[in-house]
Amino acid sequence: MQHFKEEQKMNRWWMFALLLFMNLTITGIFIRLGYAMIDSYLGLSLISTFGLLTVIALSTIVVRAKLETRIDKRGIRYRFIPIIGTWRTVDFEDLKELYLRKYTPFRYGGWGYFTDGKENTVLNARGNMGLQLVFKNNKRLLIGTQKAPDLQKLLDRIHLKNKQEYYG
Repeated sequence: MQHFKEEQKMNRWWMFALLLFMNLTITGIFIRLGYAMIDSYLGLSLISTFGLLTVIALSTIVVRAKLETRIDKRGIRYRFIPIIGTWRTVDFEDLKELYLRKYTPFRYGGWGYFTDGKENTVLNARGNMGLQLVFKNNKRLLIGTQKAPDLQKLLDRIHLKNKQEYYG
């Protein structure tokens, strides 16, 4: 079996524009709150500093976010930094279905990490193609990909190998 490796970052121009707008808005709100609530210069500085630190923290999370996927004979491994920092592994034996599919990101709330808390989890950084995993307990995990043709070739080899083992 060949290996599949992909790393996707959430670095699109419109995301940075939105992040800049959000940062300016949050900073403005904290400065305004500082003026409204506290008459002292020290109080204004503390609230403004807290606002600035909040903006920096949110920006860092968005800018550093990346989805990593690895597929090899051990199974499917993934992580979505900073939300899922350690590698999670899915064994092929735990899956009922495994296929590539097109999806609409806005159905799931956009790009990022989304879960309904019950059966469906989506990890995507960009695009509209993903690897759909359906577990034997009917839970689903959708992992976004930008390398759909390469991934499809690997899936075809996995399915062919499984058929050959089944039919002897």
